[in-house]
Amino acid sequence: MKDSQNKLIRPASASDLPSIVELNNLVQNLHARNHPKLIKPASEGTEFSDWFVEVIENPDSIVLVVELSGTVVGYIYAEEVKKTASWVSPTVHLLMLHHIGVDSKAQGKGIGKMLMDGMYQEAKKRGVQRVELEVWDFNDNARRFFAGYGFKDLRHRMDVEIEK
Repeated sequence: MKDSQNKLIRPASASDLPSIVELNNLVQNLHARNHPKLIKPASEGTEFSDWFVEVIENPDSIVLVVELSGTVVGYIYAEEVKKTASWVSPTVHLLMLHHIGVDSKAQGKGIGKMLMDGMYQEAKKRGVQRVELEVWDFNDNARRFFAGYGFKDLRHRMDVEIEK
């Protein structure tokens, strides 16, 4: 689907991997700078792209990219999750939003909105009941972005380092 500003959203393919790797590296390095004990900086190796080929091919995955004038400037990856009822929780059908990345030069141009809207459209086609995600506390921009889509705090994950 193209818009009036020459933006195109479409399913990702293996040929998009170099662009997706670059976008992931930006996000991963941001997280590594803020939590170096928990997250490694992006590497020059192929571990991410090798894994992400499988993600793209997985029918439970939703992986979309946005092109701006023919260049991939954003991507989103969500996974369809189906859980049967247990003694503690009802049956659940949701999307877990794992990744969203937009090139810094393309931010503020509606790329993130296109990705989120595209993910929601696919979620509706699949009959998904809700979307969940995790966002790091330091990432105020992401927290505001997701709040603008109606996301609310669901739980808090905490940690403590034990002195040796």
